[in-house]
Amino acid sequence: MIKHIVFFKSDNRDNIKIIKKELEKLPNIISEIKIFELDLNITNSLRAWDMSLISMFDDMQGLKSYASNRHHQKVVSMIKEFGIETCVVDSSSCK
Repeated sequence: MIKHIVFFKSDNRDNIKIIKKELEKLPNIISEIKIFELDLNITNSLRAWDMSLISMFDDMQGLKSYASNRHHQKVVSMIKEFGIETCVVDSSSCK
């Protein structure tokens, strides 16, 4: 399994909520997504990011298909347009 983790940060909390709503649509559209967890931060720590996404895919091809999917790319464009900062970690877990 491939785990794809993304953190999101913005000065505009409303933009984070808009992106969250758009991202929540993706598991129903993109079949390669096996697990999809999206959460808003609940603390006021200066180190905290505003939102996290944890998604899992069967393999790297599944992650690549997700990344290039036009519905995902639409959200990526919105993230860039809103100036939302992101940080990504992709890892492989053997079970």
